[in-house]
Amino acid sequence: MGQTFQQLGQLLLRSIPTIIIFAALHFYLKRVLYRPLRKVLAARSERIEGKLAHAQQTLATAEAKLAAYESALRERRLAGYRSIEAQRQAAIAAGQTQLHDARHQTAASLVAARQELATESAQAKVRLQESANTLATQIMNQVLGKAATA
Repeated sequence: MGQTFQQLGQLLLRSIPTIIIFAALHFYLKRVLYRPLRKVLAARSERIEGKLAHAQQTLATAEAKLAAYESALRERRLAGYRSIEAQRQAAIAAGQTQLHDARHQTAASLVAARQELATESAQAKVRLQESANTLATQIMNQVLGKAATA
């Protein structure tokens, strides 16, 4: 076992330069390669996060503009519908007014026609009465004239 320890000691002595070179290489690579690489990766991460935040802000702005546009479009549609409804109500009111005027004119015409009919009926009765009186007189004259000659 003594020989194993002696071989192990010699192996350790021979590996000291390798350990020193390895440690020196580790510190050199840490300073020359890993620190700049970490800085580049951190800067890249910051740029990505910045661009992501900017994209999210742009997206939020676009969504706000879209909501405002849709709201304005909805309001204009409602204004259009209100305008159409107002025109429809105005047309209905105008139609009702025309219908009322037509009914009034028809009623006035009907009253005038009834009055004219009543006047004509009265005139016809007067003419019939006169004709009946004339005919009665003629009949009486003929009957009496034949009776007087007989």
